[in-house]
Amino acid sequence: MARKDDYYLQGAMWHRVMTHESNRLARKAFQNALVEDGGFARARGFLSYSQIIAYLHDWKEGEEDSDVTLDSALSHAREAVRLDGDDYENIWSWAAANIYNRLFEPGMSAYRQALDMAEERGVIDENISALRVERADALMFQGEEDGIREAIDIVEGEIGAGRSRSWYAWTLGWAYYELGNYTDDPQNLIRSLEYLSQFSTPSVLIQKNVVATYMALGWTKSAKAEAKKMRQKLPPGYTIDNEDKWPFQNGRTLRLGRWKGHIAEALA
Repeated sequence: MARKDDYYLQGAMWHRVMTHESNRLARKAFQNALVEDGGFARARGFLSYSQIIAYLHDWKEGEEDSDVTLDSALSHAREAVRLDGDDYENIWSWAAANIYNRLFEPGMSAYRQALDMAEERGVIDENISALRVERADALMFQGEEDGIREAIDIVEGEIGAGRSRSWYAWTLGWAYYELGNYTDDPQNLIRSLEYLSQFSTPSVLIQKNVVATYMALGWTKSAKAEAKKMRQKLPPGYTIDNEDKWPFQNGRTLRLGRWKGHIAEALA
């Protein structure tokens, strides 16, 4: 096996651990693969994807994380597609990089293209399922009511078909919270909490969703108790403006303001 392949597999392994340090190791491994072969398209696409993950977790501390930018992620994903646009994983990375750069038209188109390619080529069900749910994330952030409801249907369909992964509950928890922009039905918020409560040791990202949903329900005491636990995990220098990273599109000012307001009030 060539050294580039060893580095790629090492990067994929570290990526799955999902900690700041493991993400650094994953990015370094993909970078090493590209030193061996600058035309290694999948390594470039996976590097882009791991940069997006670091960006969303606020894993940006010091020189080791200087590559964690949306511009870099978009650039690497674009190059991966240029090198091999016939690989659904490169199209997948391109879709994610566009969505988090708030470029929804090319991002949604790329998710559809990646799904079509994966389904036509008989890619394993687990990968197709994850791709569908990531597209559901994008629909939820896009923010139209019909899109949010479609996102819920997609993810609940995957769970009903026995293809669930733990993070699918996060997508559903957030999507039901987002329906609060269109309906006053508290059952949507209760459903949000039902999904979010499935995490016995939630990450700080999921804790934010719990806090926001508590606040939307008016359960201030519960929200502040969760926020107190969450505060210990927030990155150094965190401010509420860190939440501007989320790619809300339609109704961005209202929806982002609601999200930030709920979290800020609980942390106060």
